[in-house]
Amino acid sequence: MIRLSEPFVASIAHSLNLAQIPCVLWGHYLLVLHGIPSGVGSIDFIVPDDLLADGLKILSQLKGLAPCPGGKHCPSRSADRYTPPPAVHVHVEASEVRVGLYPQADVLWFLPPLDGSLVCPKKSQLSRYFVLASDDNVLPPWRPGRGSGVFKEGGDKVVALKCHVMLEALMRTYARDEGASVGGFGASTIVYVEKFVDNDGFLDLKSMKHLNCTTCAAQRVASSV
Repeated sequence: MIRLSEPFVASIAHSLNLAQIPCVLWGHYLLVLHGIPSGVGSIDFIVPDDLLADGLKILSQLKGLAPCPGGKHCPSRSADRYTPPPAVHVHVEASEVRVGLYPQADVLWFLPPLDGSLVCPKKSQLSRYFVLASDDNVLPPWRPGRGSGVFKEGGDKVVALKCHVMLEALMRTYARDEGASVGGFGASTIVYVEKFVDNDGFLDLKSMKHLNCTTCAAQRVASSV
């Protein structure tokens, strides 16, 4: 399915990078990259806060993407959704797939600002927080009963969070959104990371910077499921 293919995701990241907009993969596509089985109804990226408008402009110019119709016709605007909505988004034509952008302040506020080093991503120059979607030394291969794993095409153009950073982001957003409907996404996903990533040996807990904060969040999740 071209609208969810790895080359399609890579083409979006590449278009943002050409416009000097650093972007990092997020959402359901990031989960399947790390081997977590998940339905994928959107393609999401994190960008610098001050480049959201520029990012939306680039997305709106890409072939196959259309502006959001708005109102009740857009599921991304539903008050009942259990995932935090993107700040801006467009839709893939003739499908229900959304392409969304999240500001760094909403998801990765605990990391240094996303900068130009991510625009022309090279494995040797990435900081310890990130990985190329094509890096099979870090990311799992496809396996039955798991997410799709490492990109087979175009992954050298896509920057993703390493799994321990993704987990920390999920823990922090869960703590922030606890009690709200969107908090359910963080709670369930944290459990999936343990089940499908940690148990398979692909989670580097020693690299987590803020273990005390993370442990507290994990304990709250464990007691609620």
